[in-house]
Amino acid sequence: MSISYDVEISGENCRNEIFSALFESGVEFTVEKNIEKRGAIGFFSESGMRVFYFDNRMDGWNESAAKDQPLTVDDMIEDWSISARISFIYINSKGEMCDNEIRNFVSALNARVPSNFVLSFQYDKAYAIKKEGYLKWLVDF
Repeated sequence: MSISYDVEISGENCRNEIFSALFESGVEFTVEKNIEKRGAIGFFSESGMRVFYFDNRMDGWNESAAKDQPLTVDDMIEDWSISARISFIYINSKGEMCDNEIRNFVSALNARVPSNFVLSFQYDKAYAIKKEGYLKWLVDF
């Protein structure tokens, strides 16, 4: 069974800044040529944790029912227009390493992207949220 940690970013599309944060965090991309159609797929070089990137400039994004729904995590509802989603497919046997890589990515993203975003566990439990310019960790992760 796979589990995921997911980041949803609101506001303007900041693809370049997001990719800078991913690269800085140690992500290598394996499928990037067709980003407009399929997104990007990569992995963290240390842990091997897989990473999937999708954004609102991709073909098919408008057909996604999920993109029109307000962000809802932990019963908090934010009326954010989601412009990008990143999923990390967690490797349980490398938990501490995966935790560090996700934490490093969120910190790098916070430094580069002015938009609001949330890190959640399987779109259900919020672990961190950036809102109104401030990053707040909700879970000691």
